[in-house]
Amino acid sequence: MNKTKIKNIFAILILILAILKFYSVFFAFESFSKIIMLISLGLASLLILDSRKSYNILHMSIILISLAQFLIAKNITMFYTIYLCMAFIDIDFKMIAKVFIVANCILFAIYLLLNLVGIYPTQYLEGRNDFGFGNPNSAFICMFLIWSSFFYIINEKGKKLDYILLFLLIFVTYVQTETRTGLLAAIATIIFYFILKKVDISNKKIATLISIIPIIGALTSIILAVFVYDNYFINSILSSRPLYWNAYIMHPTFGLNLFGYAANIREYLFTTRTPMDSGYMWGLYSQGIMAFSALVIGIAISMYSLCKKNKKSELLLLVSILVYCFAESILLDISTNIGLILMVQNLDILNYSNLSISRLKAKNRN
Repeated sequence: MNKTKIKNIFAILILILAILKFYSVFFAFESFSKIIMLISLGLASLLILDSRKSYNILHMSIILISLAQFLIAKNITMFYTIYLCMAFIDIDFKMIAKVFIVANCILFAIYLLLNLVGIYPTQYLEGRNDFGFGNPNSAFICMFLIWSSFFYIINEKGKKLDYILLFLLIFVTYVQTETRTGLLAAIATIIFYFILKKVDISNKKIATLISIIPIIGALTSIILAVFVYDNYFINSILSSRPLYWNAYIMHPTFGLNLFGYAANIREYLFTTRTPMDSGYMWGLYSQGIMAFSALVIGIAISMYSLCKKNKKSELLLLVSILVYCFAESILLDISTNIGLILMVQNLDILNYSNLSISRLKAKNRN
């Protein structure tokens, strides 16, 4: 067995372990989460050591910032996620996505089967089916992880039957769960798909516009949380999310800070009636300004790099997740955001530098 095959096997094991950790909450074996983390960290360390020459200053910066955040706030979430993602730097992403789809399909199907036989019975929330996940939104997220990854796989060579299957998945799940945010995220993904077919993403202006999508998402969330959190119309559309966001980041004692808080901050500071349904706001609050800013900038740089490489399918996957992150806390987990692997693989300082140099030259000409 050659070295590449061994690395692929290790990468597949890490990914499956990460997905199992995510589903452990639903299958009630959270007690194994720490064991899963330790095994995945060990496997990741072997791959990182082997790929040590593949990392640049941006990789080292983001991992060091996340490590500092972990040591200061005792929150391992971002460091753990970025560390695992770095292990995939030399692994074929399409293979990763296929394994991701298969693993999620198997676990999702098992859970639906257990729901069907009554082991994890359905609980209806105002007529919305949660399929035993405890929340209709959680059920939709689990489906969306499969949906967005499948969309990525078929984007360039998909058949009509593939696209029909995509629409059916969204339609059936929405009819049962009535999850508006998930439906809107799917619609936004489809719109972006048609936009990508029409534009030249290697164009610097278009590449720059696409690359700032995560920054726009983060800034929009902050503006809503700080300035219009008490607006009735906006809260009615966003299910009172801005009001809850404000309660976190503007808390008089435990408000927004540089390095965030321990992962269990919600358990002793806020009640279950004060959710934080936003990848951007939860990332900003729990990881702090420093680590969150590094993450968002890293995603922006990688998206610009993907544009220069004309990787439309990868951009479609990233944007679908980033849109969903606006209303659900799926940003900081590799099992819900494999786009972070794309970030690590495309954190190319050269492309970003070329953009800056081009701007300077343009200014000099003017």
